[in-house]
Amino acid sequence: MNPAFPGGHAIAFDPDGTRVAVSDGKKTTVRGLPPMGGEVAMGGPPDAEKNPDRLSAGVSWSPDGKRLALIRHEKVEGKWPVVVWGAGSGEPMKLLAGHESTVLAVAWSKDGKLIASGGAGSTAIVWDAESGKEVRRVMFRGRGGKGTFTPSPSHRTARRSPSHCSVTRARIHAASW
Repeated sequence: MNPAFPGGHAIAFDPDGTRVAVSDGKKTTVRGLPPMGGEVAMGGPPDAEKNPDRLSAGVSWSPDGKRLALIRHEKVEGKWPVVVWGAGSGEPMKLLAGHESTVLAVAWSKDGKLIASGGAGSTAIVWDAESGKEVRRVMFRGRGGKGTFTPSPSHRTARRSPSHCSVTRARIHAASW
């Protein structure tokens, strides 16, 4: 265990490599790397630190580095959310609540217009990053334990639109760039 980031099992550098985000599913910390320094943190729900179980953790920076998408283990209106956090940039926080079961993965599209989240209930949701509205919901086999946006070879000739995506084996494919 690294004392600088105790228990963290999700980690991501921001796009310009000056900050690193680390999460253990209970708390997410963003730390500026030398010479910048500094730190901001977002705790989890009340009593999260007392939970002895390992929680899923996921962090993903927007391509412009102003926002961080992360997994939160607290239901909002009966749904499990993804948090879009300014991480010290001044951007307002958004909650993207739509999963029936715990969120396991989160990822941004290359153009920063979409966020994808994968849940334990075999559901992937693609969100509009600006409005926070659900763009598409896809059911898949297996667990949603990995979230990445990649071009889908089976959709190379498909029209590129924000609502066009497919999911196979917990890998999120979006044809939106």
